[in-house]
Amino acid sequence: MNINQGTQSSSLSLSRALSLSLSLSLSLSLSLSLTLSLSRTLSNGIAVDWHLWKIVRREMGKAVIVPKEDQEKMKELFKINQFNLMASDMIALNRSLPDVRLDGCKTKVHPDDLPNTSIVIVFHNEAWSTLLRTVHSVINRSPKHLLVEILLVDDASERDFLKKTLEDYVKTLEVPVRILRMEQRSGLIRARLRGAAATRGQVITFLDAHCECTMGWLEPLLARIKEDRKAVVCPIIDVISDETFEYMAGSDMTYGGFNWKLNFRWYPVPQREMDRRKGDRTLPVRTPTMAGGLFSIDRTYFDEIGTYDPGMDIWGGENLEISFRIWQCGGSLEIVTCSHVGHVFRKATPYSFPGGTGQVINKNNRRLAEVWMDEFKDFFYIISPVTTSSSGSGFGQTGQERKRKRQRFVDKNGRCNVQHGNLGGETSRYLSDLFTTLVDLKWRWNLFIFILTYTVAWLFMAFMWWLIAYVRGDLNRAHDDKYTPCVANVYNFPSAFLFFIETEATIGYGYRYITDKCPEGIILFLFQSILGSIVDAFLIGCMFIKMSQPKKRAETLMFSEHAVISMRDGKLTLMFRIGNLRNSHMVSAQIRCKLLKSRQTPEGEFLPLDQLELDVGFSTGADQLFLVSPLTICHVIDSKSPFYELSQRSMQTEQFEIVVILEGIVETTGMTCQARTSYTEDEVLWGHRFFPVISLEDGFFKVDYSQFHATFEVPTPPHSVKEQDEALLMSSPLTAPSLCNSGEKNNSLDCLELLEDAETTSKLPAKLQKMTGRDGMPRKLLRMSSTTSEMTYSLGDLSTKLHRISSVPGISEEKNVSKSAKINAEPISQSVADLPPKLQRLAGGGGGGRMDGHLPPKLRKMNSDRFT
Repeated sequence: MNINQGTQSSSLSLSRALSLSLSLSLSLSLSLSLTLSLSRTLSNGIAVDWHLWKIVRREMGKAVIVPKEDQEKMKELFKINQFNLMASDMIALNRSLPDVRLDGCKTKVHPDDLPNTSIVIVFHNEAWSTLLRTVHSVINRSPKHLLVEILLVDDASERDFLKKTLEDYVKTLEVPVRILRMEQRSGLIRARLRGAAATRGQVITFLDAHCECTMGWLEPLLARIKEDRKAVVCPIIDVISDETFEYMAGSDMTYGGFNWKLNFRWYPVPQREMDRRKGDRTLPVRTPTMAGGLFSIDRTYFDEIGTYDPGMDIWGGENLEISFRIWQCGGSLEIVTCSHVGHVFRKATPYSFPGGTGQVINKNNRRLAEVWMDEFKDFFYIISPVTTSSSGSGFGQTGQERKRKRQRFVDKNGRCNVQHGNLGGETSRYLSDLFTTLVDLKWRWNLFIFILTYTVAWLFMAFMWWLIAYVRGDLNRAHDDKYTPCVANVYNFPSAFLFFIETEATIGYGYRYITDKCPEGIILFLFQSILGSIVDAFLIGCMFIKMSQPKKRAETLMFSEHAVISMRDGKLTLMFRIGNLRNSHMVSAQIRCKLLKSRQTPEGEFLPLDQLELDVGFSTGADQLFLVSPLTICHVIDSKSPFYELSQRSMQTEQFEIVVILEGIVETTGMTCQARTSYTEDEVLWGHRFFPVISLEDGFFKVDYSQFHATFEVPTPPHSVKEQDEALLMSSPLTAPSLCNSGEKNNSLDCLELLEDAETTSKLPAKLQKMTGRDGMPRKLLRMSSTTSEMTYSLGDLSTKLHRISSVPGISEEKNVSKSAKINAEPISQSVADLPPKLQRLAGGGGGGRMDGHLPPKLRKMNSDRFT
């Protein structure tokens, strides 16, 4: 009974607190129309921030001091949202803020054609005043033509004033505001994905529900995205006190990082970044990570990189995940120092997490580490040992279900994704090689330049002929039969243009012609002939080279969509398939492969696109192709291969790109053609083989290209070649000496048997010795030492070992049988003392066949643990 009363009392207290907060907020919002009318004074739609600050308290971001008599009520309200709700409700929804921008930012001019944006704000049980203050700050301080809409995504809030009351309120706003509601608590990540999917603007801007935008906050963000659509930009996050709601400017000398617990941290901007900006603090700062609450991103680029990871729950880790995704997918992450947005920083979260806060964040961090951090995830697991890669629910298939979308260096069609920027004065180099520059242009630009050049040249020359006629007075004496003009029958500009065309096209003179009384016309005619020849040679040459380029021939050279790894001829092999769709052959066709992978040198230098050669038969000539039918190109994975340590499991976390280059001479034109493609790590199938595509039908070899890309699974070891080699070497604890000499005292069973064979063979006649292949002891020892599989043994199976060693040419079968029977007749478990002296020396006086009798006890124990 007491418990129920306590619960009811707490519920009533919370209800009264929320009612008080809402009524206070609504009463303060009555003055909103007056302040809004005073704030709309600029023609571009940006609200001024000095509207009532001289006559209204708590303006310009000043701190709010709650009277002492309201302290207890303030503490009660503080628990609802983990900030001073009473102080927030005492502030106008559109309070003025100080202009904290750098002086250089205030005078910057941005382009007029900036992309527009949609604002996405996710809230869950947010306070009325902080939510609407966020909305009003966006509306009042954003140019209206850039603000498409504001989307409020309700993540299953439970408070009544966030239902119909909020819907009615936003209908009165001058900017379209839509409210999307999640059916159940989904968390920040999935709610933002819902909002992003509903946006209409060119840029998506994410804001938290307790922010305040300052003057000129939006334009610098959109201007940077206009310069580079793959730039993801964040404002400087200013601090709004959770206790007094005082607005405090953030620093432009910090950027985002993280520690190995995968917690976001702020760090000072390094000197290298300062040097890159050349001391200009108004330029954006490149940052490794972002806080995640406030940023703008191009909508199409957001889709290209795969958006947020929907496999993450509620909140936590999504900021680092999107940061890693941006940098590894060809984008950049920057803090725009000319943009300032305030944010209420709380010391604790007021929200509940299904399953507990720690479990949700740990699961998200594990997912982040497994998907994006490759081998660096080991540091995370060392620092956070309780967070193992296999713990948690719903996480085991992360590597399979969440494929990384990286920016390829070479597309599947062979186009290289390289942009040359910041050339500075080097652009003059393009003009010095104008012919190649024009040939490299796209067709539409070639045609435009071709038509424009001829049109301008023709009009210029026609104007020159008309000018000569005008200066000489020929135009006014057109019908004077006694007058001899420079060019006969040229009366106006159209007739001068027709005369030029006749001259340029060498049609021959008829009605219009040059007379011998016009030396300036003869000079102009010579100039026209020379200029016309140069223009024709240059432009027609460009068009001819453009049309004769063998690039289109590469369209009929095919590469398989995937590469495969499986066994071929007993060796683990990387394979892909190429084909030629034309009957005309590629003469002297050659294939090359490059592995692109980032690495760090021992000196600490980071190489983002280190190129390694993949041997596809250079040493054997297999890279020289007779490309008549589809061929499977093979790269044998051995100790010299860059994939020597690659296993099926490690390939899920590797990041590399295989670039394939096929070159050859087109048989019909004699011109060199090159086709390119690439395979990323997720396009390499482990344990697959290509379907056969060639069959013999009616006396012809028929190629079925419908199966060209098809593969099927085959049994393949999941281990790397290095692991297989190590397993082969470790299959036996001891390895016999490669040579037997007197210094070793013949303590090897192989050598003992070999000496017996040598003694027996030496008694044979020379002819029989030659027939048995025993010309001398060194030759036998050399042959024995080169066979690794015959030099390893274990005393656990002496019968089989002795039988194998003694079964060599020249040893009788009876001898083998007698030895084998002798060993089988005696128990293997007999003590070393019972063995013959030679075998005692071989065993080294220790048990189990290991010569560790003289080792310290600790090492003997380690060895015994190793071999049991």
